[in-house]
Amino acid sequence: MHPSVASSLPGPQTLEEVQFFNGNNYHKGLDWYMGFFPTPPNASADFLFEKSSSYFHSEDAPKRAASLVPKAKIITILIDPSDRAYSWYQHQRSHGDPAALRFDFHAVVTTGPEAPPGSEAAASPRTEAQRSKAAAPAGRAPVNKPPRPLARRQ
Repeated sequence: MHPSVASSLPGPQTLEEVQFFNGNNYHKGLDWYMGFFPTPPNASADFLFEKSSSYFHSEDAPKRAASLVPKAKIITILIDPSDRAYSWYQHQRSHGDPAALRFDFHAVVTTGPEAPPGSEAAASPRTEAQRSKAAAPAGRAPVNKPPRPLARRQ
């Protein structure tokens, strides 16, 4: 990352998304939020950033961000919804979500709203005919084992 840019750090409850502007964390105050941006005395970061995927559909986030940081630059990155679903699934697996660890991506996306992943009903995914209608994004094969770690960009 460029030396003038610094990202928020993950926390035990927040993982890598602080979720400050859209939920109850906002009421913890600005000092709590800034605790996710510790900068050593010799740091030269001119720009701080954090990301939270749920800011996009939050009604509170834009108002709160504008009131606290009126000159902030907001960047929205849109990705294909199927890629987003696959990313969410991998995120859940990496954080030990029981349903994501128990079921492959194909089973999770074909289970349906009446049987949320992790519930007893989800333990019996739909019939093969129903499951075959879903596919992993961009022609990827459904995941049946833990993902390999991703390489970090330099």
